[in-house]
Amino acid sequence: MLFRSTGTCEKVGICISSFSYFLAAYIVAFIKAPALAGMLMSIVPAFLLMALGGGHWVKKYASAGTDHVAAATGVASAGLSNMTIVHAFGANTRLERMFAEHLTKAQVQGIKKSIVSSIQLGLLYFIAYSANALAFWQGSKQIANAVASKTSGTSVGAVYTVIFILVDGECSFLRGGFGMRRD
Repeated sequence: MLFRSTGTCEKVGICISSFSYFLAAYIVAFIKAPALAGMLMSIVPAFLLMALGGGHWVKKYASAGTDHVAAATGVASAGLSNMTIVHAFGANTRLERMFAEHLTKAQVQGIKKSIVSSIQLGLLYFIAYSANALAFWQGSKQIANAVASKTSGTSVGAVYTVIFILVDGECSFLRGGFGMRRD
């Protein structure tokens, strides 16, 4: 009997697709403009650190928020299922305060998670645009040197191809391979 999980199969396919696009992007880049591709290899560790570090904090805050929501739900459920006892002992305000405290703590964790996610997304764009700027600057210098020396060095098409395919390939790998998602 074959057991199959649709969600897992989809994620494996996306991961393999993203990794192969990433690998092909670097192969094409090193064939077209090896010096420029070598400079842009610095994007990989920066993306990995950003994704892994940010993912750790997002997971931590999401887990803490979920725990507080579960505690608030437990207080509400217990209060509603034992309403006559709660009323008889006048525990309404204490239960309400406990419920509100748990929800406030969950809200704080949700805000922290949102801040970390925003920083993570901002870093993603900062790294990509910084790499793009480096690539355009170095590519234009290589093109200018080829024109000045009247040799068939780096062409505009090669520089553009390397810039486009590497930045797009790395962003695709990061989104697909490491699960950058908006929670």
